[in-house]
Amino acid sequence: MDIKENFADRLKESIKDKWPNLTQTEYAPKMGVAQGTVSEWVTAKKMPGLEKLIEIAIVLGVSIEWLATGRGNKHVQTTKRQPQVRLTSDQVNALKKLLDDLCE
Repeated sequence: MDIKENFADRLKESIKDKWPNLTQTEYAPKMGVAQGTVSEWVTAKKMPGLEKLIEIAIVLGVSIEWLATGRGNKHVQTTKRQPQVRLTSDQVNALKKLLDDLCE
């Protein structure tokens, strides 16, 4: 399996956990994208960019590292109040490099 297929499998698993009874048309807006975009991701045709990957992980309640790479813990601890994710430019650059390396 390639990187896109592995990502697609993790994404589908996370979506099914979060919204087991919703269709792509119903859950795509909750992810902030069009249904066609979700379709491209879950069929391993494309992968989201870093900023969208972070947003998706937050919405789905999974770790960014796990969603992007399959490494680490799947679930993140949540609180009643969703914390805002603030990454330093070094962290953003490290994540971009990781994704670039994975997609090569």
